[in-house]
Amino acid sequence: MGNNWGTPAWIWTFGSEFFDWETGRPTVNIPKNREVLEWMQGYSDRWPVELFQGFMQSNGGNVLNAFPQGKVAMMLNGATFIPDFRSRFPNLRFQTGRVPIPPGGRNGIWAGGLSVVIPSEKWWRPCRVPRRGRT
Repeated sequence: MGNNWGTPAWIWTFGSEFFDWETGRPTVNIPKNREVLEWMQGYSDRWPVELFQGFMQSNGGNVLNAFPQGKVAMMLNGATFIPDFRSRFPNLRFQTGRVPIPPGGRNGIWAGGLSVVIPSEKWWRPCRVPRRGRT
């Protein structure tokens, strides 16, 4: 469990891509990506939604509360949580590592953040990308 892994990282971990840079087209519906999405669905089908919701409610709706209490054995998350865990739970013993990679896969790291930027008209105009067939 974690909030920052996401579908793109699983696609990369399984050795595929979600965008074809040569054609400029998304590759969501290629066989390898369908395999990844089916794996994700199959993994989530192992546990009833109600069981997961109950677990989350018992932990204040936050898996980060469950990990230090020993209720979660592993989690996928960013390195930014390491200093937080060390300061809030000084006796917590944990290790970090890579996500296991399936045969033919690769390390599918995903970094993200939440931000919205709306540039002023002065900066926005030069950034406009022409639409196909228009200049």
